[in-house]
This record gives sequence, structure tokens and C-alpha cells, in this order.
Amino acid sequence: MLRWVFGLVFVLCPATSLGADYLNEWQNLHEALLMESLDGDLDAAIMVYEGLAGRLPATPQTGPILAEALYQLGSGYEKHDDLDRAKLKLRECIRVSGSSQCRHALSVIVLQENAVPTLPIQWDFSSNEHGFVLMPGYGAMTVTKENEVPTLRWDLPSGSIPDFLAIAIKDEARKLGKILFRAKAVKNNYLLHIVAVDGNGHRYTLKQGRPLNLRQTYSEIELETKDFVLLENTEIQLGANLIDRIEFHVRQPASGNPQITGAILLQWFEAR
Repeated sequence: MLRWVFGLVFVLCPATSLGADYLNEWQNLHEALLMESLDGDLDAAIMVYEGLAGRLPATPQTGPILAEALYQLGSGYEKHDDLDRAKLKLRECIRVSGSSQCRHALSVIVLQENAVPTLPIQWDFSSNEHGFVLMPGYGAMTVTKENEVPTLRWDLPSGSIPDFLAIAIKDEARKLGKILFRAKAVKNNYLLHIVAVDGNGHRYTLKQGRPLNLRQTYSEIELETKDFVLLENTEIQLGANLIDRIEFHVRQPASGNPQITGAILLQWFEAR
């Protein structure tokens, strides 16, 4: 029998093949989800999730239950505004399972924690104090130096799940007119798509959707809010006070070499 519960698929197999204890753990997870969603008892659900996370090993049989319990713990503690504990559970989920939903949930929490509180801002990457967050985080982002110049290095991972860089902007800071930065590509040339997202999740791109062509020498780039239009309707222009976050998405041009893993370097960034 196949049962759907909140997007999870539970395959209930005979006890002779998986064991009654294993089936009971799926049932416990199911009941905790119902406690939270139908009864509204998040605290009781968290107790069940904690029990599951504390006793289940990351085996092929019980690993999916463990990963889902840890994800639900991260979500539950976030709802309680206990962000340190939420991040701890999500990191544990990633460690034991590599779960993409845990990785994404963690990056969203970190993004909001690093949201820009006021404008203008300028980051020269002389320290780790900046608002860029790598989402969902399969690659790596490090503050380093290139020829003794402080630099933010974004290593681009191979594989089918591309990362993007994001900056969140708090409500009180949403009066953004320009973004300026200095960047170059490493090993490959890359196409950089800048996406602005408003508070309702609507996405805006540069007019005609044109990407920026990053080559292996530094370029200084200046973009204005008025140059962004709604993805679904290019007649609608982005309002400077509507921006919730800015995203940097990278793609290889047709002439690029997919076998070579490269990077993007930023030497300063300014928003005003």
C-alpha cells in the first residue's frame, strides 16, 4: 500500500521484509506530522522528531526517516525562532543524508540572518563581514586574497544542481537604486544573470533578460533598479523600494568547457 502524507511517500512493506520496528518508526513520523499540521501541537511533534533523530541510525532503511525528522526539527525550531538549534538540526541532516531540502532550508535561514539592515553598504571583503550567502551551498564561498587584494571567491560546483549567490534586504532598507561590483571569471568565461526578487516572490531580470559576460579579466559593473523588468511582463518595471533580495546566477556560454570547474571572483560590492 502506498500512502502520501505532506509530500512524503511511505511505502508500507510486510513486516517480514523490513521488520515491525522499522514500520513503527514510519508510523511515528506520520503521527508527528499530523500532530503539527492537524492538531497544531508543534511542541508535541518536536518531542517525537527528537526521539526519532536520537535513536535512528543513518542506514539505507532508517536513513530517510532520520533525515525527514531532522528536517522537521529544523523547521520546527525555526518556527519557535530558535535559529541556532534549527541550524544545528539542519546541518546534522546534511551530514547524515546530504538532503537538498535541508541544505536549502539552512541557506534560507542564514540568508535572513545576514540581511542588509541599512543602505548604502559597501563590502571590500577585507573580512568575513558581508551579506552574501551561497544557496543551496553545494560549492564553496570563501574570503581570500588575489595578489594581496581581498577577494570573495565563489567556486562553482560541477553537477546538475547549480548554486547561486544571494543578498537579502530588510524591509526598512528597501530603497535600492544601484548595485556596483568588480568581478571576473576563473578558468572559464561565464554568463552572470542578475535577478531581483520582490517581497511577493516576483522575479525581475535585466531588460531583454540579457546576462553579463564575465571574462577572465576584471570588469566593473554598475546596474540600476530601473533596468529590471518583471520576468512574466517586461512592461512592469521593478520598484526600488520593493526589493527583497538580489540573486547572482551563473551559466556557461555555449563556447564554455563543461569539464572545467571554475570560479567567480568579486573584489568589491556596493549597493545604494
